[in-house]
Amino acid sequence: PRKTCQTGLPKLVYRGELATSHCLFGRPAQNAALKSAQTTAIGRKNVRVSRLNRENGFTAMSSTKDKILDDIKTAMKAKDKERLGTLRLVSAAIKQREVDDRTDLDEEGLLSVLEKMVKQRKESIAQYQEAGRDDLQAKEEAELVILKEYMPEAMPAEEIESLIRKTIDEVGASSMKDMGKVMGKLKGQLQGRADMSEVSSQIKAILS
Repeated sequence: PRKTCQTGLPKLVYRGELATSHCLFGRPAQNAALKSAQTTAIGRKNVRVSRLNRENGFTAMSSTKDKILDDIKTAMKAKDKERLGTLRLVSAAIKQREVDDRTDLDEEGLLSVLEKMVKQRKESIAQYQEAGRDDLQAKEEAELVILKEYMPEAMPAEEIESLIRKTIDEVGASSMKDMGKVMGKLKGQLQGRADMSEVSSQIKAILS
C-alpha cells in the first residue's frame, strides 16, 4: 500500500517494515532502522525460499557438511576433545558463512570454507615454527590433519599443469588480460584439490 510521509511524497510500506529512503532523509537513526528492516525482510525471504527448496528437493545440500555434523556426534561420544574442538570450529565457520550469505552452503561453498581454514593453519604453522613455538605448531598441525580429511584428494602437480595448459587453449587465452577467463574455468575443477594461489602463479608464468 502507498502512504504519504511528512514530506508529502509517497512512501512504500512492506508489512509495516519498509519505507522509501526519501522519507527518512536527514534522520540517521531512522535511516539505520530502515536499512536493518530491509536486511531483515530480505533474510526472511531467503530463509523461506531455502526452506521451500529443501522441502521440494531443489537444493544441493553438502554431503560433506552432513558428514562433519555426524562426526561431531561421534567425537562427542568418544570424548575425543582434540577432534571435537576442530570439528566445532569447522561447524561454526560454516554457520557463519551461511548467515553472511543467507543460504545453505552446497559442496562448493563448503570447500571454500575448508580451504580458508587449511590456509590459515598452514600460515600459522610457518609462523610458530619461525618463532620456535613447538607447542602451538603441533596444535595447528593436528587441526590441519583433521581438516584435510574432508578435502578432496589433491591433484598431482603434473596433472594440474596439464589442465592449466589445456584450459588456456580452450578459452584461447594469449595474454594476462585473459587471466580471469582461465581462472574462472579452472576454479570448479581444482577447488579443494590444488592451491589456487599457486595455480594463479602458474597461469601468469605461461601467459607472461
